[in-house]
Order: sequence, then C-alpha cells, then structure tokens
Amino acid sequence: NQLQSEMGLSLKYQRSWRLRKTESHGWGMEWIPHTGVSLGNIATSFHVGTLLRAGYHLPNDFGAHHIDSLAVTAGGYAEGDWKSNLGFNVFGGAEGRGVLYSSFLDGNLFRTSHHVIREPLVGDFKAGFAITFKRAELAYSLVLRTKEFKAQTERNAFGSLTLKVKF
Repeated sequence: NQLQSEMGLSLKYQRSWRLRKTESHGWGMEWIPHTGVSLGNIATSFHVGTLLRAGYHLPNDFGAHHIDSLAVTAGGYAEGDWKSNLGFNVFGGAEGRGVLYSSFLDGNLFRTSHHVIREPLVGDFKAGFAITFKRAELAYSLVLRTKEFKAQTERNAFGSLTLKVKF
C-alpha cells in the first residue's frame, strides 16, 4: 500500500560524548554514549544508546554510522588530528528508541491512509569494523533491529558499507 504524497519536515538533534578509557602504544578503547530526538511529520522519536570500540590508532571521530543514523557521517573530526598510519577498530553497541510517530507505520499525518499498529519501543544492536588511513575510513556495520510493528513476523537486519573521505 502506498502512502499519499505530502511534504515532510524532520528536525533532528543528537549529542555524543567520546570517553576514552585506555590507550597504550597506539592501541585504545573508548566508550561513546549518545542521546537525541527527532521531531517532524516523518518521524517523532527520542533515543539513547552507546557504542564501544577498540583498536589501533582510533580516529578522532564518533564512530562509524549506518544509513539510519541521526548523526552525519562526515561530522565529528578535530582539525590537525589526522593519523598518518593505518588504523583499524571493531565496535559494538545498542540503542533504544521511543517512537511517538512514524509516517511509515502510522500512515499519513494529514490524510487518511493505511497504517499498522506501531511498537512504541524499538531497539537496535550494532556491530562492525573500520579501517582508517590518513583522511579516509572504510567501515562495515550490521544492525539488528527489534520488531517495529505488532504484526511484523521477522526482525529487521541490515548492513551498511561506508566510505568517508575528509578533505
């Protein structure tokens, strides 16, 4: 079933913190908690989550992002902190989301349309790896998502392959 066309507006905000736990001879581990909100007629939700990553020459950013991330993939770098050596890391994390409205599940906001009964709480579990060299990063992440609506028969799983180049 197709939703009716209508203009969409989405305002998103996310705040992340990098908390470096350990670093020794280029090896490090850090914890990156985050929280955020999305407001609009496409989706209205709030979320809280965390990411743990460990590896060699961790980049000065907030970790790899998948296609559904609120944060932009190019943000979070500090000038002058580029590593000239090859680096790599593995990561894993979880995010909980309270969904107040989703046009893809609840249907159109301003017109009558098909809809399903939405699950108000959704969880994402993420794992992956990243390889960095100077100003480039190649990352793969796999996301397992809990059911988003009542009649959903299977959970969603999707992967993202991301190439970031910062000039």
